[in-house]
Amino acid sequence: MDLIKVAETKTRSMEEEVIKLQKCLQDKDEQLCSSTSSTEQYHHELDDLRTHLSFTQATGEAVKKHQRTDQELKKRVLKLEFCLWSCHPLVCSPPHLPLLLAPLLFSCCDWDIASWILNLGQNLGRSRTTMMPGT
Repeated sequence: MDLIKVAETKTRSMEEEVIKLQKCLQDKDEQLCSSTSSTEQYHHELDDLRTHLSFTQATGEAVKKHQRTDQELKKRVLKLEFCLWSCHPLVCSPPHLPLLLAPLLFSCCDWDIASWILNLGQNLGRSRTTMMPGT
């Protein structure tokens, strides 16, 4: 009988160990499922971020292109204004003034500075005409 009790005790002990192992396995399985779910969620978020980044980069490139076009158009308008101003018969600027301002004006990349140069030339031309005798 002692052998039977020892065998039953060992059997119960083994059954308890199997139950503990099953519980541990179930916990690990839940952790793995949770981790897989989180990984899938992060992967989806990463795809969304990549899409947003791509859109942002494309928008940035379009903005840069528009800025370059805008700057070119402003330079063309400024050159036309300068040509009209320097050839206008009513403006009696010193003959060398357009030649002095032209390199500054045409090499200038900043619209505000270029506009200031053009206004400077126009003001110098006007002050020259108002200082002339008989005007």
